[in-house]
Amino acid sequence: MTVDRIREFLEHGPFTSCPTQPHFRPRVYRRLWQALDGYALVCVDSWRFCVETAKVGKRRDMSGRHFNAGRDALDFIDRLSTLADPTMVVAALRDKLASYGFHAFLITGLPEIGDRIDPLVLLNGWPPGWFELYLEKSFSDWDPIAAHCKTTIDPFAWNDVYQEGVALPRQREVMHRARDFNMIEGFCVPIHGEAGFQAVVTMAGDRPDLSRQARSAIHLMSIYAHGKAADCMRPARREHVLTVREREVLTWFAIGKTTEGVAERLGVSAGTAEAHFENAARKLGVRGRTRTVIEAYRRGEISI
Repeated sequence: MTVDRIREFLEHGPFTSCPTQPHFRPRVYRRLWQALDGYALVCVDSWRFCVETAKVGKRRDMSGRHFNAGRDALDFIDRLSTLADPTMVVAALRDKLASYGFHAFLITGLPEIGDRIDPLVLLNGWPPGWFELYLEKSFSDWDPIAAHCKTTIDPFAWNDVYQEGVALPRQREVMHRARDFNMIEGFCVPIHGEAGFQAVVTMAGDRPDLSRQARSAIHLMSIYAHGKAADCMRPARREHVLTVREREVLTWFAIGKTTEGVAERLGVSAGTAEAHFENAARKLGVRGRTRTVIEAYRRGEISI
């Protein structure tokens, strides 16, 4: 949604449906995001998720000047809409997060225990040495921050959830080694769809701005950055490797249908629907429903 689209929504309302997907009834969240001179329920489509954030007001940036974090977020979203190259998106996000005191970031899915994280990475702004160590040590299996991402739809600071005294030794190792790369404090934005957890936008720095205003602006920018990253990483259109029925099954899974619900929609048995899913996962070389849907979307096999 562009700044102009938000302005139009603010002027005409009502604030009970999604202006970009009128048929999609958004979930009810706890706060409304204050944009420009009014309130707006800001959302993307059901593939990502309908979102709103806390009130955004003026704050001091890292150089001490005052500015409106809400306008800052909208300006960034408008800038993202003009970019098509992943390296340009990385540069834009790096510059913007730096103004909030973050020097490292990652947009990625999260693997199952024992799987590698690198095939799920959309944009990598982590220090190279840290990413290599993370892979070598299989830190994704023990990362307490990553684990928490799958349990909440709300953005959170690392210090909100990590407790040194009760952490397991391997969890402490992850956090201690991160500090070796000046990743002292961090912030995470879990990305959820109707089908559940999809990805996370995580960032870290020495002493970043974690004020309420900064969190709200970063929350919104992260959602759009993830969407842009997913769009940029989709390969050029090519011949489908999945059958029509396999793509239908994954499309229904992507919007939150259960196996039984998909079977009913397609007029087949639950076992047949599950078999189509298993065939699709095998062809795409992934495991698990969420990863299969993400990979199918990334390859252009389905569109939501």
